[in-house]
Amino acid sequence: MGICVLLGMIFDKSVKMLLRKMNLLDDEEEFIVDEKLGTYFECMSVWDRKCWLSQEAHMNSIGISSMGDWAKEQLRTVHSSWRLLKNAPNYEVLSNQLYVKAFQYLPISQCETEEATQSSDVICKVMYMGYTKDGFGDFDFKKAVAHKTSHFKKLMAR
Repeated sequence: MGICVLLGMIFDKSVKMLLRKMNLLDDEEEFIVDEKLGTYFECMSVWDRKCWLSQEAHMNSIGISSMGDWAKEQLRTVHSSWRLLKNAPNYEVLSNQLYVKAFQYLPISQCETEEATQSSDVICKVMYMGYTKDGFGDFDFKKAVAHKTSHFKKLMAR
């Protein structure tokens, strides 16, 4: 029995063609489904595109670039369709709420103080180290950890 299965897997197309000629296997129809969803960027809500673009613009200001000019232009100019993606439109570690809480990270759209912005910048620099632009590679981890620790202590004192 095992040999038959192995031979069937090896000669899959030949076996299917033979079974079709013997009328033991129906012809497979190929279904073409067009749900008219639009492009990826058209399926994102305006809010998701705005948040993603503002986060990218802020990350560019600290020397990190995770997308090209074409993608930024799409985020900025494309109009949303009526069918939208739900939840995080892009999978990034910092889009996962469990990691956001664990790293005490705030997206730039939620930063209200300079300390929160600096703390989130440190996390961005560490998480997106591979996307760092030339000239922004001089990152002092000891200073960043000390800043993050002092920010955490201020939060705990409240």
